[in-house]
Amino acid sequence: FTDHYGLTMASLSRTGAFFASDIKDDDDDMEGKKDIYDERSKQADDREQEKPKNQSALAAAMEEADKAEEQGIMNVGESDKKDDEADMFHRSTLFYRSFNSWTSESDWHLNLPPNEAAVAVACGDTFCTVATNKRLLRVIRPSGLQEIPIALPGPVVSMSACAYFLFVTYHIMEPCVNGTQHIGYTWYDIKDEDAHITNNSSNSIEVIAQGKLPLPMYESVPLKWTGITDKKLGFMPVFMDSRGIIMALSKSMGWNWVPLLDTTSSAIKKNKHDTIWPISISGGKLQGVMLNGKGEIVPKCVPRPVLSSFDVQIPLIGLEGDKVGTLKHKFEESCLQNALIMAQSEWMLNKDGVSEERIEEELSNEEAKLDAKVLKHMVLSLKLNKPIRALGLVKRLRSIKAIKIAYAQAGKESAPKALLTRIERIIAKREELEILQNKDDEEDSDDSDDEAGEENYTDENDVDELEPEKPSQTIIPIKKGKENVKRSRNVNPFSRATPSKKESEGFEIKSPDVKLTPQLSRQSSFSQESRKKKR
Repeated sequence: FTDHYGLTMASLSRTGAFFASDIKDDDDDMEGKKDIYDERSKQADDREQEKPKNQSALAAAMEEADKAEEQGIMNVGESDKKDDEADMFHRSTLFYRSFNSWTSESDWHLNLPPNEAAVAVACGDTFCTVATNKRLLRVIRPSGLQEIPIALPGPVVSMSACAYFLFVTYHIMEPCVNGTQHIGYTWYDIKDEDAHITNNSSNSIEVIAQGKLPLPMYESVPLKWTGITDKKLGFMPVFMDSRGIIMALSKSMGWNWVPLLDTTSSAIKKNKHDTIWPISISGGKLQGVMLNGKGEIVPKCVPRPVLSSFDVQIPLIGLEGDKVGTLKHKFEESCLQNALIMAQSEWMLNKDGVSEERIEEELSNEEAKLDAKVLKHMVLSLKLNKPIRALGLVKRLRSIKAIKIAYAQAGKESAPKALLTRIERIIAKREELEILQNKDDEEDSDDSDDEAGEENYTDENDVDELEPEKPSQTIIPIKKGKENVKRSRNVNPFSRATPSKKESEGFEIKSPDVKLTPQLSRQSSFSQESRKKKR
């Protein structure tokens, strides 16, 4: 596309590209202003030469006054016009170009307020961000809608975005006298615009982690590069310091920074003065440009530089050189790296609200791969006659099946009996823990069923309360026989002694425990009739 805004910075994502222009300083336009001034001076000199020589002093004065007045009006108009042009000139422009859109009118541009300049930009799949000289972080959606600006703790240093994550670094205080820089960071999770519907959350922007970068001291430029890894490494924020060490923010280590790669190692650098210009970390590899020789700080654009890839390798002790013991340290590094990635992947799945069945399925595959590498490392330790190291590796296995395989391998390698005994103890302990865990799961399921039953029972009672109340009577079955056929005490003594239909069928009706006494007197009609019969 054609640049009509003087764009100076850009960021690229899978869904689009985000550009911004800086405020142009007055010094940048001094040459143009000088040309205008020289042209106006020349025009004034030409007018002076065209004046008639025989003009009287009064006429010359009047003409000079008219010209001065006219020139003043012209100057006022030109100054207003210049102010308007300067106002438009001293404003940063934001421009977004969408890659996959269902309409042709998907591009948009915005102008920042006057005297607010764009300092850094970043573009993710669900957002575009621009940090300004007013210490504001402005978040704009691909649709052009804006979110509430966020105030940064200090002047921004860099910004990186990937998917729906944003990594921002900024100064948290002035540099020390010795040149030490104090740079902080904030890791944001910028959800999609419909996140409040899918996740039942009203917060579209959340802070995952915040703190201070562990940078070298006594250096004026300790930070060289910042970025975010791809999905394979769990979208971890990363940076490279002036020593050439790439750090990553890890969930498995309690959100602490861990070294992922030392770019100054002999395995990467061929010459002493070689340096790496990092671009990204994807697929477990660092993509970058190797700068050769002294004085080369940035790669050349023409011809196009050649990209190089380097495997991510945690700098453990013993990895340097071509020693015999380097193989076991490589196995150890591979196991630690897989454990780091698996912990980050588990956090990502839980954060995205994935079902427990899917999480268990994906993690089981990762655990199987990790156990396979640990088993290889254990077999190597047994061959090197390192039983204590082998036992430590068995403790790192995650499944009972893998521990039993380790026990079988230890038997094949003629491991000491003490090692086999300890592996048996580990198997027994893991099985006991699994039995307890299964019992706890069953109890939890029973409790959930009971709670569901109680809820249903209360609902039925709520319905029964709406029905009219009935007299409470209890029907108790009794044994058939002459001895068991008894008359209830709470029966009218003046009624006939014939058993009721219910009693004949083997049931006895009990009324509530209320004492019923006959309320008859001698003056009642019943007593009078009985007397007449006797007479």
